[in-house]
Amino acid sequence: MQSKLKLFSSDSAQNLTKEGMTMIIVTHEMHFAHDVSNHLMFIDGGNIVEQGNPAKLLKNPQSERLKNFLHRFTNRLL
Repeated sequence: MQSKLKLFSSDSAQNLTKEGMTMIIVTHEMHFAHDVSNHLMFIDGGNIVEQGNPAKLLKNPQSERLKNFLHRFTNRLL
C-alpha cells in the first residue's frame, strides 16, 4: 500500500473499531494488522493455522508456516 493510503486505512479502521464496528480485513501488511486488530487469524490454504492476540501471535508464532511468512514479509518478527 502507498503510505498515504495506509495511514488513511489505519486511521479509519481504528476509528471504526472504537465505534464498535466489527470488520474482517484481509492483508499481508502485518504492521497494519497488528495496529488495527484485536484478534488476528493466520490462514493458509483455507485453514486457520493460528489465531489470537495480534501482539502475542506476531511476536511468538507457534507454527513454522507463520514464522516463515513473517520472516518473508516483514524481514523480522514484530
